[in-house]
Amino acid sequence: MLNLTIARWFLKWNELLLEVERFTPGYLPPVSARSFGYIGLAAYETAVPGMPDYKSLGNYYAGLELPVAEGSGAYHYPTALNSAYATIIAKLYPTVPAAQLSEIISLQSYFTSKYESEISPELFGASVEWGESVAEAIFAWSKSDAAGHEGYLHNTDPAYVPPSGPGLWQPTYPNYGSAFAALGRCTHICGDS
Repeated sequence: MLNLTIARWFLKWNELLLEVERFTPGYLPPVSARSFGYIGLAAYETAVPGMPDYKSLGNYYAGLELPVAEGSGAYHYPTALNSAYATIIAKLYPTVPAAQLSEIISLQSYFTSKYESEISPELFGASVEWGESVAEAIFAWSKSDAAGHEGYLHNTDPAYVPPSGPGLWQPTYPNYGSAFAALGRCTHICGDS
């Protein structure tokens, strides 16, 4: 069940994520969508041990090696999610401008201070470590996606020349970029399993 604390946390982090995406060079729609997918997967895998009616998606993705949780009660999930978000956003947006990086650090610090005072030091430490370890595992797996990894550096093919003429694609403000974008790994899951 999603409580108001988690809902506010989620809203704050995702509002910031939109700002990070907006101002970080090279994050056009395909690259941004890929990053959002990995961030969402990291959040889900961080929280899933505390959601008994749900299961990890780790077995559905070849090469994804996730850490093993100590048990559903072993973590404070708002703290773990805060740690996971800050870790994976920093990894997926290594060229984030200083202003947005400062906002990431500030938001993480705000929630860290809030949660650290609410739980025991042992639970806090285990929760931070859990969130970081899941985010690190998701990021490590994301790097094995040769077409998508560091896509912000090569998100278009400068050699591609789109057809021109009335009714066909034309470059638009603000990027005036290419019509072609490299695609990354497919993360769609099919079947009943």
